[in-house]
Amino acid sequence: MNLTEVQNVLNTMLSAEPSDGQKRNIVFWYDDDGEFQERISEIELKSAKLLTISNNSFYIKYLIEEEEPETNFLVYSPCSKPQPRDNFLIDILKYSKEFSADSTTVIMRDLKIDVSLRSVVKKYAVFFGNKDRYRKFASYGLTKYSEQIIDTAVLSALLKLPALDIEGVFKTVLVDGLLGEGKFITDIEKFGDMEAFWSLAGDIYGYTLKDKDIKLLAISMFLKHMSVTYRGSISENMAKFIGENISNAFVFIENFMNTPNYIMIAEMITDDIKLPSLIKDIETDSFIETDTFPIFDREIIRRLIENLTHKAGEFDKYIRQIKERRKSHFYKNYENEYSALYYAAKLLSLEQHYGKKIKGSTAIDLYELYKKEYYLFDTYYRKFILHYDRIQNLEEFTPLFMLIENTYINFFLSELSVKWESAVLGLQTQWSLPSEIPQQQFCKKIVSSYIDKGEKLFVVISDGLRYEVAKELCDVLNTEHKGIVNLDTMLGVLPSYTSLGMAALLPGEEISYSDSGEVRIDGMPTKSTEQRATVLKKKYPKSTCVSFDDIRTMSKEELRAVTVGQDLIYVYHNTIDGRGDNASTEKQVFEAAEDCITELTKLVRKLKNDGNATNILITADHGFIYRRTALNESDKTPKELISYLIAKRRFIMTADKKEIHGTSRYAMDYLMKDSSLEVVIPKGTNCYKVSGSGSNYVHGGASLQEIMIPVIRFKSDRSSSDKLKVKKVSVSLTSLTRKITSMITYLEFFQNEVVEEKWVPVRLKAYFADEEGNRISNENIIIADSRSKEFADRTFKEKFTLKSGKYDKTKPYYLILADEEEKINEEVQKIKFNIDLIFNNDLGL
Repeated sequence: MNLTEVQNVLNTMLSAEPSDGQKRNIVFWYDDDGEFQERISEIELKSAKLLTISNNSFYIKYLIEEEEPETNFLVYSPCSKPQPRDNFLIDILKYSKEFSADSTTVIMRDLKIDVSLRSVVKKYAVFFGNKDRYRKFASYGLTKYSEQIIDTAVLSALLKLPALDIEGVFKTVLVDGLLGEGKFITDIEKFGDMEAFWSLAGDIYGYTLKDKDIKLLAISMFLKHMSVTYRGSISENMAKFIGENISNAFVFIENFMNTPNYIMIAEMITDDIKLPSLIKDIETDSFIETDTFPIFDREIIRRLIENLTHKAGEFDKYIRQIKERRKSHFYKNYENEYSALYYAAKLLSLEQHYGKKIKGSTAIDLYELYKKEYYLFDTYYRKFILHYDRIQNLEEFTPLFMLIENTYINFFLSELSVKWESAVLGLQTQWSLPSEIPQQQFCKKIVSSYIDKGEKLFVVISDGLRYEVAKELCDVLNTEHKGIVNLDTMLGVLPSYTSLGMAALLPGEEISYSDSGEVRIDGMPTKSTEQRATVLKKKYPKSTCVSFDDIRTMSKEELRAVTVGQDLIYVYHNTIDGRGDNASTEKQVFEAAEDCITELTKLVRKLKNDGNATNILITADHGFIYRRTALNESDKTPKELISYLIAKRRFIMTADKKEIHGTSRYAMDYLMKDSSLEVVIPKGTNCYKVSGSGSNYVHGGASLQEIMIPVIRFKSDRSSSDKLKVKKVSVSLTSLTRKITSMITYLEFFQNEVVEEKWVPVRLKAYFADEEGNRISNENIIIADSRSKEFADRTFKEKFTLKSGKYDKTKPYYLILADEEEKINEEVQKIKFNIDLIFNNDLGL
């Protein structure tokens, strides 16, 4: 400090309002090296007198205490401060202030650091000698100091962290030392204290190894985290890395996992400790909750593939393991793998449940069984293929794919089609089921039931929306919209293809075919949207037809302009058939089914909100069959040389009575009075031999997947009642105690409502926090999605690990349950707890 700076500081100290009951200010200045001895007289004091110590301590004492008891004094000594026993002025010094012009003292005074920490500050002289580093340290606004706090603040500043952050220090150093060039570590060695870093590593994270090595530190912290959930055996050599302070390391790794560099370090350590060989012979359940390293997920996936492929049979166990992994950190990285395995297990479990035998003998029995149970085979297969296609490395999954394909095609499709074909032999002359509304009576039986009562109706026709996809759509609508959602079915027309199915959904007295094979209603063409609108208006004058693609881009005003004044609005949607009925995109048909569900859900919302819709029907022209592996050419039915009106892969429409081997015939006079036409369909799920690709996705036949037409009835509820409002299930803490006595504690939770209809799943984050909202534990994920009525199936037990630190048993702490999907009001519950640890570890941080 220069003389002017010294003078300004001294005047400020001497003119300040006296404190601690004093009437004046006395400042002692021990100038160790006598740096200012020659110039002390130059200092101009505004409100005090200068006294210089020079073998005159008795006089100074007398002057201050007796002669001038109310005067402010600066007492200057060109020597070091004497020991208390040698200091004649010690009693005055005790109620006075001290000034020093050396840099350490100035720093401590500026930052308000207690003199007891002088040696700590002094060791960082080089650090504080740089204005930028000094400014960064000061920016942390610390009000409480200890050696650890100062060490942490210096490290935080050197690592350019925005705030004092012990976790940030260790994250940065680990990344710098293991993946970077070591620049930050070099800065610590130059301007900080690397020994302070290792001291913190020992005190906070329990690193006790003699070797001060960054990689060994990382191994120690990762293994501490692993040890909390790992139930398998480990070697003595590995055990020495675990040691103490596991809770702090566990919470550190939990947070470190959310950084982009974590996986690279985790994979590096996996190789270093030879983790694959360690867990090779360990039971899966011993590490089913462990997610420290991605290798655990890969090993679990490998074992699940192996067990499912070999049909080990413990499907409930595998499903439970997959569900358990949903809470693990890396689940999102392997979500498609786990999902494919989940649906594979569900499909194989279903096969096992039915004993590889399709039940039901009559057409009505099979129809009802498919509607209630058998449709799940199609859903599980669709979901398996959907996620299988999204997996990047498919080689490992190939054996499982072949098993699922074989099970689905050679068991389910084959068995069901044989049973169904036998059951509908009696329907070949009259295609109908007593329990089902025929598709061609859709307007007469269903649409008119709304219009006749003066209720406005929107009808959405989604091309190729088969029953099982509609079932999922129905579930989604139930959970996303306030209203009543029901799913009915109709018996689809034969042949089950677009032109006839679309026509059957229009009003009219007579369906017929032109000489070119075009379907007509009462003599009117029905191919285009405009032509269908003409047919519709004949029966319902206040009606219109519009495409989904047009509606999706309409503003609210534009949609109202189209629908106002209309009693009936048909909306045509074509996502599934649009992609499936194209050889170049048919493999995307299950992705299209997902898109279809999303699009129709959004459409319902738009019609409700912008179109003021109350009643909405969603139906289809036909369903479909899809198998990933194509039919062998030898398995396809040859097309004989017969005349025909229409010929497709799945059917021929003809008046020619010539028999074709391997086919079934259905008379068309069920639909067209006195018609001589018949539809000839290959048996089972076979196709005709036709040139070109594109036989994986087919429709036109008589299988249940093709002819069971869904009818979703949605009625919006605009009332203020909460009865039909979609609600998330609630979760309650059932553990009775509200007191924590150890660093690791277990709590039990209960899902109060069953997931069904208007009750939807909830995904909660659970963690502990202090009064200021600072997290003091790891975070657990609670997935409350059980559909079980059994209480035990809706109970969750979660493990919480507290950070090491000082916990005040008189202060409140809180268990926070937060909805992971909510971005603004995420907090669901805040439950007060007391923490009274048997061993309370005060780290001063």
